[in-house]
Amino acid sequence: VTPKGKIIDLPKGSTPLDFAYHIHSEVGHHCRGAKVNGRIVPLTYPLKSGDRVDILVHPSGRPSTDWLNVTRGFVVTGRARSRIRAWFREQNFESHVQDGRQIVERELRGLHLSEEDFNTFVSRSRFQSANEYYAAVGRGDLLSDQVADSLHSYLNERTAQADRSADKLVEIVNDVRPVDTRLSSDI
Repeated sequence: VTPKGKIIDLPKGSTPLDFAYHIHSEVGHHCRGAKVNGRIVPLTYPLKSGDRVDILVHPSGRPSTDWLNVTRGFVVTGRARSRIRAWFREQNFESHVQDGRQIVERELRGLHLSEEDFNTFVSRSRFQSANEYYAAVGRGDLLSDQVADSLHSYLNERTAQADRSADKLVEIVNDVRPVDTRLSSDI
């Protein structure tokens, strides 16, 4: 129950943080503490049916990576967990892009692929841009082994296409009739 009397339905074992994120992402992001039934409780406190919850916020408050640690018990709902992850993804995007770029460039050098090859590869992927791909690698959403495997598959596909084109060219050349280029002696 909110301080204004609104009833919020949460799964059993939910915490004040789950409650805060259910109210609004910004309330969850800025949460610094909670009162349950007028008493200050830890953010890991399991809420019970009928509890009256007050969320204590601070304007400069921000999520902690500890909140995502399942064994710590800060959040139990997928909704809260996904909003916390989204906050971290957004906050660290540039840093993830830099880290991911280093990993991808190392793989590109190893496979002798250019940045142009990489941009073509990304355009065929589910990512909207090279920076999104770099960020996914930098966050660890894509591991360096997966990057290497994907780039290697792309290289093999590109090589196979080149081989097919070369075979087609040979076939065309072989089908052309030779032209008699000798000079006629009747002239």
